Amino acid sequence: MASLSFFDGNCMIGRVSVPQPGSFHSADALVAEMEFVGMDEALVFHALAREYHPTAGNRMLLEEIAPHRGLYPVWVLLPEATSEMQGPEEIVGEMKLKGVRAARIFPRDHGFFLDNRTCGTLFRALEKERIPLFLDLDQVDMRELGGVCERHPGLPIVLTEADWRSNRKLYPLLRDFPNLHLGIGKFQAYQGIEEFCGKFGSDRLVFGTHLPYASPGAAVTMVTHADIRAAEKERIAGGNLRRLLGLGASPVMCKGEPCDEIMAALREGRPLTGTRVIDSHCHMGLGSGFYVPSHDPAEMLGLADKLGIDILCVSHMASIGPDCAFGNDKIAEGVRRFPDRFVGYGVVNPRYPEDVEPELARCFGELGMKGIKIHATSHGDYPLDEPGYESVWQVAEKLDVPVLIDVPEGGYERLDRVCQKYPKAKIILAHSGGSYKMAEKSIILVKKHPGVYLEITYTPRPYGMIEYLVQQVGADRVLYGSDWAYRDPRSQLGWAGYARIPLSDKKKILGGNMAGLLHLAGRSS
Repeated sequence: MASLSFFDGNCMIGRVSVPQPGSFHSADALVAEMEFVGMDEALVFHALAREYHPTAGNRMLLEEIAPHRGLYPVWVLLPEATSEMQGPEEIVGEMKLKGVRAARIFPRDHGFFLDNRTCGTLFRALEKERIPLFLDLDQVDMRELGGVCERHPGLPIVLTEADWRSNRKLYPLLRDFPNLHLGIGKFQAYQGIEEFCGKFGSDRLVFGTHLPYASPGAAVTMVTHADIRAAEKERIAGGNLRRLLGLGASPVMCKGEPCDEIMAALREGRPLTGTRVIDSHCHMGLGSGFYVPSHDPAEMLGLADKLGIDILCVSHMASIGPDCAFGNDKIAEGVRRFPDRFVGYGVVNPRYPEDVEPELARCFGELGMKGIKIHATSHGDYPLDEPGYESVWQVAEKLDVPVLIDVPEGGYERLDRVCQKYPKAKIILAHSGGSYKMAEKSIILVKKHPGVYLEITYTPRPYGMIEYLVQQVGADRVLYGSDWAYRDPRSQLGWAGYARIPLSDKKKILGGNMAGLLHLAGRSS
């Protein structure tokens, strides 16, 4: 695949009130990160404009990015009623004069509504000059967004930070309002890019990473490994944003060379070869609170082959919800069809205590499961150390099978007691990389108990998280997982693959460690 020219539409520089561990705040550091991942350009706003006041942050932004020709400014704006900024016509004129081609607003952070009375004049001024307006999903209600799109059909709007749960609310707006565009950074819906291109075309997808908060490699991999035409990838990677901003071709910048074979394959859109990849956290089935376009095991393996994922460890959506036996049967069917590619997790619901022991016996007898999945949060936050789970820990020790756990709120202390009582149990903490707060709680257990492992997956893909986990507990205790089909596996794979850790550590995380837990041959590669 020819090298794509990436233009990041969602970056921030500047100091924040609460910095994320391992993150950065300078324009120089941003450019270095872009070079490492292979991105040419970025649209940047300043943290001071969001967390303090736009007038100060916008001014500082121009000063700090001036030495970097690949960085373009985006100004944060306020409505005119309080006269804190110039009038809309004046501010738009100044933006044009200073080469500011895009705007951002943070209505919830800055305390204003998006109705016509409050923002109509500002939006009309931006609409007149076709200046794109960027807006995070956590700053707007979808119904508010629809109203803005309808009142200002000539205003290009880019919705950023929409996640995998957004599609049922988002698709009607995309259908009705062609001026609405979607930033892909957090939009990790399974086959989300392919679905979007098929329904709405590739011209309305805008690449963005959410640096310095999120891993840029995650967003890059979503594009390089998308199952769409090369021309569509080029538009999504940077062409659409350049068109919205009225820019020409991308400037040629010096891209750093991939630091290992995994990064090279990810950049080039190739499957990972020479590395065993085991996804330790997957699901089959339909989604209740979100849309899953496909749940056929053969189609899952088609994508796995494109990525180079060898084995998928799966539980069923119905199992972690209302009907364990129904879901476990469905998993067993998938495993029987593809015994070399799927590993089944059996699930039990402690709210039906009479079913737990016989269902576990069935899972590890006739159904051929190789692990256990606990989803206490879906089963009413059932306490991990209460009698309903007692059989789970006993089976885990006796059969030496791993237990994948979504730890409920306040569950770490209870899990600590479980680990003390069942020290031989192999326990995988799902979503340990979801935030630094979650990671810190999980790390305490890993350092205390040799049978505990950290699985990385979660939507935010925090910047520097993989490196942080390896630094804290060692690569031997970290596992790749994607939470497929809650999320698309490409994003999580890119998160791990672009981490600044040795190649040998990546191979352990991507599959070697899980191979050991499953007693598979060739566990180290």
